[in-house]
Amino acid sequence: MGNKNSLNAEESSTRFSPSSTVDKSPRIVHFTDLHFSEAVLSNKENIIVIWLDANLDRDRDKTAEIEDLLKQKNDYVRLCTDQETCIRCINLVKDEKIVLLISGSCSDDVLSKVHNVQQLDSVFIFCMKSERYIALTSKYNKIVGIYTGQNELIEELSKTIFALTKQITAFNLFHQNNERSMRDLTKESAEYLWFQLIKDVLIKMPNMNTE
Repeated sequence: MGNKNSLNAEESSTRFSPSSTVDKSPRIVHFTDLHFSEAVLSNKENIIVIWLDANLDRDRDKTAEIEDLLKQKNDYVRLCTDQETCIRCINLVKDEKIVLLISGSCSDDVLSKVHNVQQLDSVFIFCMKSERYIALTSKYNKIVGIYTGQNELIEELSKTIFALTKQITAFNLFHQNNERSMRDLTKESAEYLWFQLIKDVLIKMPNMNTE
């Protein structure tokens, strides 16, 4: 899916008009597509999966196949072809946790700007030449791994989403049923400490899902 800087009026009308025929092709986001920001802000899920790759529309069938696999693991998935749109929307997210799937070619540029965003939980680099980006795993500790095959990618992403879901559930229960025991810490630092502690424990637990 090549990067486009503009959408003509006819294309825009067909894509977004409520009365138009339902388009079953992947929902790909371009730089001028403000609907991406609106969709992210209106999301009610706990986890957002964002897939950033400038070439997503080069093979729509393959992209749709992987998008379907991603949606089997997490209901809310957004595809994006433009770096600046992706960065802007990551910064808009305030409550949900973000799992970012990103191509190797833009990974360093994007992560240099969003890696410290608290809502960004995990990063998966998906590319055909993994050796080029090995050094990034030391530079950015939120990178889970670099993957060249979709099966391994989906498997590892599934494990992360499973652990993250349990983490969020446990953290919500903590907030509902327990008083804070670390009142000398600020709200943000206390939340971050507990969140990371729970995540470290849960991610080491075996996945009991037998499916």
